[in-house]
Amino acid sequence: MMRHSFLTCSLALLSTTVVFAEETLQSLEQAALRAAAARVAPSVVQIEAIGGLERIGKTLVGDGPTTGLIVSADGLIISSAFGLAQNPNSILVTLPDGKRKPAKIVSRDNSRMLVLLQVDTDVDLPVPEAAPVEKMQVGEWTLALGRTFSASEVNLSVGILSAKDRIWGTAIQTDAKISPGNYGGPLVDIQGRVLGVLAPLSPDIELYTADGKRIDANLTSGNEWYDSGIGFAVPLEHIFSRLDQLKKQELFKGRLGIAIKETGVGGPAEIATVRKKSPAADAGLQPGDVIIRANDQEITRKLQLRHALGPLYGGDTLRLLVKRGAEELELTPTLLDSLPKYVQPFLGILPERQAEGVVIRWVYPGGPAAEAGLLPGDRLLQLNESDVEGADQLRNSVSSLDIEDEAQLKYIRNGSEANTIARLSPLPEAIPTNLPPAKSPAGEAPAAQTGLIEIKIPEEAGNCFAYVPENYDARKSYGLLVYLPPAGEVKAETIRDEWKAICESQDLILLLPEPATPTRWEPSDEAFIRKTIDESIKLFSIGENRVVVHGYQGGGAMAYLTGFKHRDLVRGIVAVDAGVPLRIGTPEIDPINRLAILTAASEGSKLYSRINGNVEQLREIGFPVTVLELGSEPRPLAAADRIEIARWIDALDRI
Repeated sequence: MMRHSFLTCSLALLSTTVVFAEETLQSLEQAALRAAAARVAPSVVQIEAIGGLERIGKTLVGDGPTTGLIVSADGLIISSAFGLAQNPNSILVTLPDGKRKPAKIVSRDNSRMLVLLQVDTDVDLPVPEAAPVEKMQVGEWTLALGRTFSASEVNLSVGILSAKDRIWGTAIQTDAKISPGNYGGPLVDIQGRVLGVLAPLSPDIELYTADGKRIDANLTSGNEWYDSGIGFAVPLEHIFSRLDQLKKQELFKGRLGIAIKETGVGGPAEIATVRKKSPAADAGLQPGDVIIRANDQEITRKLQLRHALGPLYGGDTLRLLVKRGAEELELTPTLLDSLPKYVQPFLGILPERQAEGVVIRWVYPGGPAAEAGLLPGDRLLQLNESDVEGADQLRNSVSSLDIEDEAQLKYIRNGSEANTIARLSPLPEAIPTNLPPAKSPAGEAPAAQTGLIEIKIPEEAGNCFAYVPENYDARKSYGLLVYLPPAGEVKAETIRDEWKAICESQDLILLLPEPATPTRWEPSDEAFIRKTIDESIKLFSIGENRVVVHGYQGGGAMAYLTGFKHRDLVRGIVAVDAGVPLRIGTPEIDPINRLAILTAASEGSKLYSRINGNVEQLREIGFPVTVLELGSEPRPLAAADRIEIARWIDALDRI
């Protein structure tokens, strides 16, 4: 009995000790967090933007104060570009001592979406200590600070450091709650050192002007992560290392001027094309080179190269080790913050899809190939003394050239070889007329499931159907038309009936994903759309150069979002009565992952002016844009319009 009582007493004492220890640990942690915040607070300022735009697209900006961080004793302050996206008429900064000072914008870091401000001060301002990036540890405490609600007190949220080296090597990640009000504020460790400056970064889409510079339409990009448990910060150590440079000039992402061969995520960094008049061309990089080291970082996969290039700016020198055949070469290109405008060069042929090598199916009238005397049925043997192995290889080789370049061609016709020269031109925008049908394989097609087929994605609850034409032949190459109607308005059977005859005559498979919310398309639906496309490519014989996303009204906006984000997959966008969503802007030209756009609208559409503005912007950047006029009154597509679109898709594998 005494032993039992002693044991009970001991357990009770142990339990009390554990609870006391836990409470003590929590008290110590809270005290340490408060001390860390107090150490940095004197360097955190409140910024008020006065005047300017209230919205950028659908995103509300300038609705209250934002936060900044002092980075020099003489009054330099870093903040997020998001808080000043409205181009304010004036800027006021409230320092921790309560003094309000006018500020001016000194410069911008357009790669990290940061802005550098200057206030005049007659006293030295407190500059925080930067935490070394190398010593940051995933899982350590983090505090996100801001001066959103009060200029006299900092607001904070607590989390952990979730990841390092995010957003292609430019940021760290935290799960602390981040809001637009503390963008520009510091992310602090438990020792009171600043890990980084909070910014609404996004890894998905990079936006550029025609000359290759990132555009301001992306100032709100990344804000969709707000209060999601995913927040990003630019390491303060990196900001300090570039501060002198930032004081003198705006900073832009460094541009090399190459396109990497599509070989899957784990493929090597093999160069497919080199832009002329680019740092890569000037340094001597060539198509076929495999990059195996960049700035002392070993490169075995192409994604590693993107991480190595991500933190670099225009003006930085890049040390590369490349493998060319059996030889290894060291090259040192100096990156630019912009590249010459790229216009896709055009030879003027459609290749046969079932042929070995490149046999011409059709020659564009008046195009370079026609002027050079090439005819349907000719087999191309060489381009500029290099053997032509197939249509994709020839397409990439032509993409490395410029318009007005002379392409020396060797071909065979009726058993005889001949040579000619074609002067390349820009890609045409007009829809070809009277295209000859693609050749069909001889013999009977193997049995296959046809008609309206459900496409199931195991991990997704969304619905999707595909219409496979009754004459489907798995030995042929089919285009994939992903149709996104206005949400909640059209049934799959109705869309199938509209496209059925065209799918059978034009070798098209129709894919019909549905939005997660029946009444509207959401940006998050693009991930499901991507999965349905990937699944369709597994199930059916799809030509990779004829994957098109087509939408009407809200579905058209979703088509732009999907096409711009998944450039590795989508080769065409058809948008009917829809403009480019203001939040996403437009991506840069990619010589390998080509993208053509067809837009259709009536003069009476509420979006007509905006759509015309989009067309002008897209053409200025370098995209080929075909415009289908729908008359004076708003209307959906007619049968004749769908035939035009199908013919446009048929020509997307042009060279």
